[in-house]
Amino acid sequence: MGNYLAIDAGVKTGFALFSDQGTLLKFSLHNYGSMGCLKRDMKRFFILCDPLDAIIIEGGGNIAQAWQKEAECRNIDVIAFHAETWRKEMFKISDPTKTKAVKELAIQTARKIIADAGLPFPKTLMADAAEAILAGYWAIKKRNLEAAE
Repeated sequence: MGNYLAIDAGVKTGFALFSDQGTLLKFSLHNYGSMGCLKRDMKRFFILCDPLDAIIIEGGGNIAQAWQKEAECRNIDVIAFHAETWRKEMFKISDPTKTKAVKELAIQTARKIIADAGLPFPKTLMADAAEAILAGYWAIKKRNLEAAE
């Protein structure tokens, strides 16, 4: 069994690596500044996180497509969705697009997942890293529930 890499797709990219059981192993945030820089560094993440069962991509557009293409070239499953999908279910809110309030809630919720994993808290937890953590957490839990049925 391999790991799951969750990505909040953007030029400023949040990453969260989970075990196959859904335990957060590590997380980070990197501001690439451009699509070219991100693409050059993308392969490194697949190598560092190997073995991967799946890559979880939150977001859309060219950046999400680039991650998906790289994963498919490596025969890694792709789970892709937009933020509103997990936000609606995890936060039980009617409007998951209220960005400022939802991002603050994401940071608070991600802090609990970080604590449960026994990982050290960063000085500052940025919303992109928090959302990668929550997108991964939500997708893995949902996948494990569906597999158990």
